[in-house]
Amino acid sequence: APMTVFTPANLLTLSRICLVLVFALCMLYGHFGWALVTFVVAGDFDLDRDGVNDRGGNLVIEDLVKKWGGKVSDELTPLTDFVVLGVKPRDPRTAGGPAREPGQAPPPNPAADRYDRVASQSSKFAIPVLTQEVFLNYLGYSDRQAHR
Repeated sequence: APMTVFTPANLLTLSRICLVLVFALCMLYGHFGWALVTFVVAGDFDLDRDGVNDRGGNLVIEDLVKKWGGKVSDELTPLTDFVVLGVKPRDPRTAGGPAREPGQAPPPNPAADRYDRVASQSSKFAIPVLTQEVFLNYLGYSDRQAHR
């Protein structure tokens, strides 16, 4: 059977690449309403770049998405346009706390579970993943703190 380049997955990826260009041009020329795309934000973020994840950093990222005309969704679907992924959240109850007994299951960590699910699904659905640095650079925050 002949191999085709225009598979549904490739067409979806190509359309998303084109949407990045449309998004950038809309943002550049101040047409924020036209730049409405859907983002999912997951993970912890170090916005002041001091080496410590900021409490509520994901909310700051979500506010920036909304400020620039995007829409934030809690769940990732094939219609999601971009994922902004921080670092995997650690469970604050176990970070620096007492060691678990051998064979004891780790306590549930919903934030880490959501992070893993979003990372896995974004790969499955071929959705572009933006790191904190890439996302902030797109918005012009490369040389300054995002939450000033």
